Amino acid sequence: MAIRKIEAIPFAIRETTERELAYGKISVRRNVIVVIEDDSGIRGVSEVTPIPYRWGCEETVESVVAAVTDYIAPLLEGADPTCINLLLDRIASRVGDIPYARSGICEALYDLSGRLAGVPVHRLLGGAVREKLLCSWSISFKSDQEMAAEAAWAVKQGYRWVKVKIGSKDPAQDIRNVAAVREAVGPDHWIHVDANAGYSYLDAVHVLPRIEQYHPRLIEQPVAGWDLDGMCKLRRMLRTPLMADESVRSYRDLQEVIRRGAADAVLMKLNKHGGIRESQKIADLAASANIALYPGTHFSTSIGVAAHAQFYCTLPSVTPGDFHQGAILYEHDLTRPTLKAANGEIAVPTGPGMGVELAEDLLERAQAGRGK
Repeated sequence: MAIRKIEAIPFAIRETTERELAYGKISVRRNVIVVIEDDSGIRGVSEVTPIPYRWGCEETVESVVAAVTDYIAPLLEGADPTCINLLLDRIASRVGDIPYARSGICEALYDLSGRLAGVPVHRLLGGAVREKLLCSWSISFKSDQEMAAEAAWAVKQGYRWVKVKIGSKDPAQDIRNVAAVREAVGPDHWIHVDANAGYSYLDAVHVLPRIEQYHPRLIEQPVAGWDLDGMCKLRRMLRTPLMADESVRSYRDLQEVIRRGAADAVLMKLNKHGGIRESQKIADLAASANIALYPGTHFSTSIGVAAHAQFYCTLPSVTPGDFHQGAILYEHDLTRPTLKAANGEIAVPTGPGMGVELAEDLLERAQAGRGK
């Protein structure tokens, strides 16, 4: 049993509608598929979702491909793919701090190991504590009427939790948007607001107390990821719990957030943390400090959704999350069928490995889309 080949395959898929967030507009997702093949021809597959225009992600599609093929693959070829910790330690000791590329390798190794053992990845992680995960629905910038209509649609689909993007260049419009969404979903559904680090501290002090009247469950990353002083002051000022996203990329980041009392919750994403192994360390540390966990991801196809579901289902306590949403916003997926939520829940795949199969024809179509 040995690794024979490692590939990193860039692709692009257009989203059905353009989304606008605090850090810009997104109409095409450019991601990377990582494939690790053993000497029997069995393959493990993962998805990497770099967002180089987002603070805290210094990796690009091109850098992930280069890191995997030129630096990581030579370290792992010929090794036993089930020795995951040994191989990840080898990467960490020989390659720089590249969590997105490292995550691609980590998840592909877990997928391959699960397939070799004939069990889903969550069995390798100690077993699932739930068969289904509650999902939230995330709404990007639109007019207040459009955001309210989308929120009402989400409630009809069974979603109990709606995320509302704020942090725009027009804070007054953000307030109107949150008010419209709250009216649309009513008092009995949860909403939380996400600024994507879009406010200055002064804007946050002005806007967030006004947003609190609409009873958000959480306020996510109101200021820059590096501004823990601002997070601390806002946490003392506001009644609503704060959630860190851009502020927590690594275990060390979360240690500092806890030490300074900068957040009440953390949004997890396998890629930004460096993969399943590092994410497990972060989840354990958060639990020890009574920090709530929100299951997120950079929007991905069902390949990435499945990996996150396999991990999140093993955690004792998580909020509803929007980790599933990317696969249903793309013009096409990379699996058949698409891994979708039903009545606001997503069933954790139970097949070997991550439990989904890469469709080669759909990947070829996405590769052809890179130039469009």
